[in-house]
Amino acid sequence: MPTIDNNPSSVNFNCYITLQEAEDIANSRLYSDKFSCANPDNKVIALIQASELLDSLLWKGSKTSQSQLKSFPRTALYDLDGVLVEQQIPNWLKRANFEVAINILTTNPNTEGLVSLKLDTLQVSKQSVSTKNWYTTSVKQLVSQFVKSSFQIPTVRT
Repeated sequence: MPTIDNNPSSVNFNCYITLQEAEDIANSRLYSDKFSCANPDNKVIALIQASELLDSLLWKGSKTSQSQLKSFPRTALYDLDGVLVEQQIPNWLKRANFEVAINILTTNPNTEGLVSLKLDTLQVSKQSVSTKNWYTTSVKQLVSQFVKSSFQIPTVRT
């Protein structure tokens, strides 16, 4: 089973949220069945993959160390009110990590882009989808003020 290491000081740091934190979020909101019902391995894999996807964004501020592999922790990262983000792993980032993981668990690559399905003669029409945007409106709302303004966060669905 893959394991989550959310300690920024660890050489194995691979995720911004623990499995327990993600389960706590899932238990406190509606429509998180895909996460709650997933097997533990898939939960961990989705959370780690979501963390990697978040690392692909162009964040404001700077890494605390140029040798760190992940995008956080950061220095000189301010919210819209000019308040310095002092947490190594901010709560909004943990929440975004969970939200992207939910999208990963909810999207079936075999049905993504499905246009029509006919059962009588078993006809399936599928539109080609070249890339997947994992950032829902809720993720955009959580992270947009911390992403460089020249970068547009793609939206997948609301």
